Amino acid sequence: MKAGHILLFEGSNQGECALITAFAEGLKCYGLSSDTVSKTAYSPDLLKGAGLLVTGRLASSEQILKDAQAQNVNFVYFDKGYTHRGWKTKNPEVYFRFSVNGFHPLDYFQDIPRRANRWDKLGILLKPRRKNGENIVFAGCTHKFARFSGFEPQSYAENIVHEIRSFTKRPIVYRPKPSDHDPVPIPDTRLSYEDKTIEEELKNCHALVTYSSNAAMDAVLAGVPAFVLGPSIAKPVANTDLAQIESPFFPSDSQRRQWAYDLAYCQWNFEEIKNGALWKDLNGVLSRVRPEKSSFSFSS
Repeated sequence: MKAGHILLFEGSNQGECALITAFAEGLKCYGLSSDTVSKTAYSPDLLKGAGLLVTGRLASSEQILKDAQAQNVNFVYFDKGYTHRGWKTKNPEVYFRFSVNGFHPLDYFQDIPRRANRWDKLGILLKPRRKNGENIVFAGCTHKFARFSGFEPQSYAENIVHEIRSFTKRPIVYRPKPSDHDPVPIPDTRLSYEDKTIEEELKNCHALVTYSSNAAMDAVLAGVPAFVLGPSIAKPVANTDLAQIESPFFPSDSQRRQWAYDLAYCQWNFEEIKNGALWKDLNGVLSRVRPEKSSFSFSS
């Protein structure tokens, strides 16, 4: 396989397949070719000589991503967007997030301050700082992501709740991922499940704690301080030390706005993927993140 070749991996999910097809179309806009490979036909040998691989949905990409990291191959990971989430590719208001060499673009997404244009298009208001909230919300993660990150989600949640309790007497709300259809309650917490949305839980929330759930982003947008203990997109505007749970940091208006502007350049709708707008941005990212591995530069 020639150096710089682009491998696109697709699974059985219809939305994922559509995105891979659109990604290939976007590459053609710049005269770049690629090979699409079914994840069922995956072999680590396929990565040898590859300049870039593109794959999404951790549920079917775990081994591909681990092998890419082991072989030091650039990859682009995609999943449902940070905002306007879903898999409905025909809806222009649905967005999909893309990240180079990680689940989230924390290593680079704020290297270059972005303009407000993409964020303004989303129509999301940054709510003022909420005060007088009573509860601490702990938002769990999926079993798949926990396994990939090297821990068991239930025992991790119990340990974090115990640590939170050592710093506060506030009521603690345990909110597992909605995809966890058989959640196990944690003593000394209220279990938040399908009866309430995250937006409802944030209304009386003093602070939200999570490993890397999107709930941290929801909290910051809603004016609630967030504590992130892993690779969350909200980390630049969040707390990381649970000892500060009673007096958490909250970003200034200018900090929060710039973070939101930068975040909006990490997610794209289907048409932007297909017409090459996504690739134009990713190509710039690749040249900054690991320039020695980037073989896809083009003239604009």
